Amino acid sequence: ACAELAAGLAARGVQRGDRVGVLMDVSLDSVVLWFAVARLGAVYAPVNTSYLGDFLRHQIVDSGAKLFVVDRDYAVRLNGIADEVPALERVIIRGGSPEQSLPWPVADFGELPVEPEAPFLPVSPDDLAMLIYTSGMTGPSKGCMISHGYACQHMRTMRAGHLLERHDVIHLSLPFFHLVAPCGLTLAAAEVGAQVAVIPRFSVSKF
Repeated sequence: ACAELAAGLAARGVQRGDRVGVLMDVSLDSVVLWFAVARLGAVYAPVNTSYLGDFLRHQIVDSGAKLFVVDRDYAVRLNGIADEVPALERVIIRGGSPEQSLPWPVADFGELPVEPEAPFLPVSPDDLAMLIYTSGMTGPSKGCMISHGYACQHMRTMRAGHLLERHDVIHLSLPFFHLVAPCGLTLAAAEVGAQVAVIPRFSVSKF
């Protein structure tokens, strides 16, 4: 699935070093998307799903995202900032057509071209893998530059600290715009062969 999605992104013009903006709830698709972006040597730039208006504009502009992947329910937020994100060139929507049309070329996440072989671009530990934004408590959110090497080291720390083993099952409801979800938990589970139960959002009553 990762290789197929990577091929679909490449067909939409994603190249090494490109920033891929993401506004999605936690799902299997968001996990696969993260690996697919890394496979292309591109940069995963997730946005807080509560953001809209100037907060959303700031992270899209600051990251330099040319492609934006968004859940259908959040897509309409892009219209409010359309004139303020000149670098954005195309949008991929997951979950069906949005309520309003968008002023960019739009593709359906589930209908991206599928190829049997996707490009796999080697990266070095120092290459940029992610832009994870701070909460913005002291001003506009700052993009923390997470390298592939840092992501792997964070994974090792989380794996050791939680004593993760193959038989474990991780309850994952943390959003992917938080470093712990992709690097600390998902990657650690993959490393030891554990399972991850993906939950779109945490619910106290259902937990």
